[in-house]
Amino acid sequence: MKIDEKLDLLNQYQGILLFREGLFLRAYNQSAYILNEILGQQLKLKFYQAAGARNQWIVKCGFPANKINERLPGAALTSFGYRIAGDFDLTDYGQWFGRRCLEENEMNEMAKADSESLLTTSRRRRSSRCI
Repeated sequence: MKIDEKLDLLNQYQGILLFREGLFLRAYNQSAYILNEILGQQLKLKFYQAAGARNQWIVKCGFPANKINERLPGAALTSFGYRIAGDFDLTDYGQWFGRRCLEENEMNEMAKADSESLLTTSRRRRSSRCI
């Protein structure tokens, strides 16, 4: 299932949707927010810009599929993974998403700058050895 299809399903559903991807279950956007911020699952979040998803920013998290009964015992099996029904409060989702995207972008920019700095330093060392 493509990311566009997953996002469309998420927009039509009130609760949590988990998509089976190999040995893992992945949650996207609102589902990732609910798992981490409301249910306190403390899963690692990854923010990225998906070309296939109308070039929009997406957040995802996941865990091994064999841990579903430990993490979310009430989850119902679906053709694509699992769902958890619920009327979760998403009032703060937009603000959370924007803040976390900004933090992620800043961390990526700092990592990129550090990487470029290391490359420049490495090139200087190599060129100084050649002299």
